[in-house]
Amino acid sequence: MFRSNKLDYRFVFFSSLEALFWAMMAPSAYTVVFMQDQGFNNSQIGLGLAAINLASFMFLPVWGMVADKIGSRRKTLLILYTGIAIFGTLTSILTGNVALTILLMFSVIVFRGSVSAITDSWLITEVNTPDLSGSRINYGPVRSAGSIGYALATLIFYFLFTRLNVSTRFNWLISASLAVACFILVSTYKETQSDRKAVPVSRKLSLKELKPGRLLKNYYFVTFFFIYMLINIPGYIGTSYIPQLLKDMGMNAVFVGVLGAIRALCEVPLLFLSTKIIKKLGYVKTLFIIGTVLGIEQLSYILADHLIEVIIFQIVHGSINGLLLGAAAGYLFSLVPPELVSTSQTFCSASCSAISIVGSLISGPLIDTFGVRSIYVVTVSSMVIAIVMFALTLYIGKVRKIEHYDASKDEVSKEIMQKLYS
Repeated sequence: MFRSNKLDYRFVFFSSLEALFWAMMAPSAYTVVFMQDQGFNNSQIGLGLAAINLASFMFLPVWGMVADKIGSRRKTLLILYTGIAIFGTLTSILTGNVALTILLMFSVIVFRGSVSAITDSWLITEVNTPDLSGSRINYGPVRSAGSIGYALATLIFYFLFTRLNVSTRFNWLISASLAVACFILVSTYKETQSDRKAVPVSRKLSLKELKPGRLLKNYYFVTFFFIYMLINIPGYIGTSYIPQLLKDMGMNAVFVGVLGAIRALCEVPLLFLSTKIIKKLGYVKTLFIIGTVLGIEQLSYILADHLIEVIIFQIVHGSINGLLLGAAAGYLFSLVPPELVSTSQTFCSASCSAISIVGSLISGPLIDTFGVRSIYVVTVSSMVIAIVMFALTLYIGKVRKIEHYDASKDEVSKEIMQKLYS
């Protein structure tokens, strides 16, 4: 399968990075539990989640543009890991005050909230870049290493929090420590001699030269921007309130870590198969299937009475999310100029945070008034709207004969790429 040293090196490096950085992200599964342990009520929890989503919304586009401007996702990640290490440590130490805790969580997410999007755009670029022999690395197996890393980490944290009675505030310190490990790993990345021969060294371009405003004229990107936001609501909002759902069912909220591990492990099979499925069905059909299954899954939480039901639905969520990770990122990549991949990826991720801000702010009063299951009425509705909107925008594009993006016909992109690698 791997026919060159370069391919072996890239596969091992990105698999290791995915495993390590998703282990760093795993403590986020306990964010709501952490706030509960700090004495937050439902409205304060909603405010805390809103602050976290606001940080992502504000800074995801910023870091995406920084990555495109300096022409190095690696250097951008080094900056992000440094910020996570500093503010994660402070959040773990300076707890007790609601306002200060929310401010510190916000500061962590300013950096941590962009790591996934920047890493994904880096990985997808590598996936689409063959070596000198024409070999490519496969996104599915590499990304699955992240799911495995996340699952193992959440199980370890569950053991720490339940068996060793470690305070959940240390989840931030653990994340900070793993950020340091990620920094060390990323700093060791070296391009081989064959890399330098195959790919010219890029130079920095200003945002004015990159012309990110072109994305606003791209019909399919702009419309999918909103679809992407809606289709990720179950993951951004629905998953956040699993601890309250467990509590409503008489379970220990910390068990959410075990559910997170189950969910992550179930991503692996479809991550491996995602390339074949997408190749057979195409991005559009695959995304329609994903939306339908996620809608059914979110509907199930409204009706769930037993833990085994929640476990089954989390298995479904993990499985379909494995397909979503490959389909959504790949579809976005196909819609935009290559030099704006990071910007487009982070803008779409920021859109998810934007709608999550509203969801988080209203979630506390919604739960207090109608119960936690009312949250899943919202998530089901989002999936129905997403499916209808996706079908409608594609139909309008077809009727108006709007062509999908074609890099070979984009003279502006060709000129920019020439400047980048001249």
